[in-house]
Amino acid sequence: MKKFATLLCCIVLPVLCSSCQEKPVAEDTSSSPVEPEDADAVDQAELLARGNEISNKLMQSLGSKLKAALQAGGPEHALMVCQQLAQPSTVAVSSEFEGADIRRVSLKPRNPFNAPDEFDKQVLAAWEAQLGSGSATPESVVHGRDDGRVIYYRPIITQQVCMNCHGDRAAFPAELTKRLAELYPADKATGYGIGQLRGAFRVEFLQGQ
Repeated sequence: MKKFATLLCCIVLPVLCSSCQEKPVAEDTSSSPVEPEDADAVDQAELLARGNEISNKLMQSLGSKLKAALQAGGPEHALMVCQQLAQPSTVAVSSEFEGADIRRVSLKPRNPFNAPDEFDKQVLAAWEAQLGSGSATPESVVHGRDDGRVIYYRPIITQQVCMNCHGDRAAFPAELTKRLAELYPADKATGYGIGQLRGAFRVEFLQGQ
């Protein structure tokens, strides 16, 4: 795999509780929103396709569990299921794809494990600015970093279902507010509106794999 030039550009998928559910994207990478100066176009397309595949798998895994939890016990139950299963499910999906490590990152994480590093913050901030200016919704992108790491990012955009536990905290039922405080005492992931950037799926392609 050729090393990509470092890029800072803007290009989702929700799953409730740190993400919210949306139809998986097709693996059509015929056009890329980013064209690295010294990257091979085929490599770029292959990595975008692989990133889409891996993030689709995680989105489907989390989405099915959270949908069932919502139907069984409402947002409070879904929150508990998310707290118990989100990270183990993420690790399980990563283990299915050799040479790749998937996480979710957010500027306002619910779980501290999903806190972004400095480069992640720049990508997410650029996407927020893009949405704030009224531009098109960001799309998935692959970035080559100065440290040699190659990382795929896919935006998570809030939908109506996300408002159950990521919307206006003042509108939450008392039981949900109590459960949030118990499970996520450092929670920052509320106050969103529909169509805002919740975070991103982040797939790091491990070198030499």
